[in-house]
Amino acid sequence: RELVDKLHTFVPDLKDVRLSAEYESRHGYGSRSDYKFIVDDGNPTEISYKGDGFKSLVTLALLHDKGQSNKSNIIAIEEPETHLHPKYQSLLADMFLDAYANYGINFIIETHSEYLVRKLQTMVARKQIDKELISLTYVESDNSTNKKARRILIKDDGCLTEPFGEGFYDEAD
Repeated sequence: RELVDKLHTFVPDLKDVRLSAEYESRHGYGSRSDYKFIVDDGNPTEISYKGDGFKSLVTLALLHDKGQSNKSNIIAIEEPETHLHPKYQSLLADMFLDAYANYGINFIIETHSEYLVRKLQTMVARKQIDKELISLTYVESDNSTNKKARRILIKDDGCLTEPFGEGFYDEAD
């Protein structure tokens, strides 16, 4: 039940988690066991059949738990939003803030998620996190091999000090 409680923070629809073992006799050569990690989010399913986004959330929750026990300092994550519904992309910011506030874990995150960035802006505006704890670096290209990195700050009101380059935000704006 402890694992379910930990995972529930990041996977709110989770109802149960269990490990099932199936034993098979091998014609006088002993037996073999297969283990299956079953997650129940309203539909009990072996985790290997769940979507990549769900598996990513479980992985992040387990990393979060590992960080609690090891008191890790820095975790680098590339595109944690991959395969996640926009709601869960936004909730990643809450998980990162919780890991920082409660366990001293710092993150280096490479993202293309407007939802994650907007949530960080909202958290600064609501005074849930100090703007000095967030460092945004935008890397842009001039259509050649040249890349340029620039730092963008979040102001007290949650607005950015300068916009990201073309194509980061929804083009419908």
